[in-house]
Amino acid sequence: MKLSKQRRLSANSTGHLHISFYPKTNDYVIAISRKNKNFYMRTTTLEEAIKVRNKVYSFYERRGRFPNREELGVARRESRSKLKRVRTEDTTCSICGNKYDFSRFSRYQEFLEEGKICGYCKRRQNRDNSISVDNATGILQEKYITFDRTYANSTRYRVCITKHRQYFAKSYDTLEEAIKIRDQVVDFHNKHDRLPNTREQDELFGIKSKPRESRNEKNETSSVSNTSMRNITFDKTCNRYFVQISRNRRRFSTSSKTLEDAISVRNAVIEFFKEHGHLPTNTEFRSFRKEIENV
Repeated sequence: MKLSKQRRLSANSTGHLHISFYPKTNDYVIAISRKNKNFYMRTTTLEEAIKVRNKVYSFYERRGRFPNREELGVARRESRSKLKRVRTEDTTCSICGNKYDFSRFSRYQEFLEEGKICGYCKRRQNRDNSISVDNATGILQEKYITFDRTYANSTRYRVCITKHRQYFAKSYDTLEEAIKIRDQVVDFHNKHDRLPNTREQDELFGIKSKPRESRNEKNETSSVSNTSMRNITFDKTCNRYFVQISRNRRRFSTSSKTLEDAISVRNAVIEFFKEHGHLPTNTEFRSFRKEIENV
């Protein structure tokens, strides 16, 4: 018997042969088997299911096989997970400022119970952010201290500590002095959960930041960088372009797949710094770049 002659011979809940309704997923399922071959497809409405089934009948009678989606001219449905969003208000993380959508109401309730803190910020709060001088490696066997050979007539000892986009860096004449300052900076961080800012580095450690008003213009070139672009380097091992900019003892760092995007990122960061007087956080940068692109 031809498939087309079986359309009305059905006793299932839809009254249409080879079409069933699944209440759990609210889908209409087309399921046909012939000669150990199967055709299976889900649709949102009964009308769509009947239309697809009839196309399958016609195709099978002409070709002797089941068609694929392209041959039927049927596109894949949009993911249900993208459509199911809980309608909620005030879903902005109280720490990082990012907005979130929730596919489950229970997850939204959990977000409110945690004080409107997103999962990333919650994990960061629970993480041990302290730093220590233990487990040192290198020639000196002193953590955060390296040789600084940039001086012509002598070797100095450089203390360099980076944490949460902040950094402390200073060179000293003796290893003893470097260790003393390193320990003071570590103690400061563990007490305040941050590195000393520009004013504190000046008052406590005598480190004065030099203004860079004349540096880092947009599209500025460099004879040192392997990309010939200032603040942008290319890493062959991961095939990505890295953007790194430092200002007032703070650092902005990110990576891009293309040089064009890296240049765009670098220019946006420089423009943000000129307008606000400080480097942006990740959230500030995303918002600022959207504003620039929409202008």
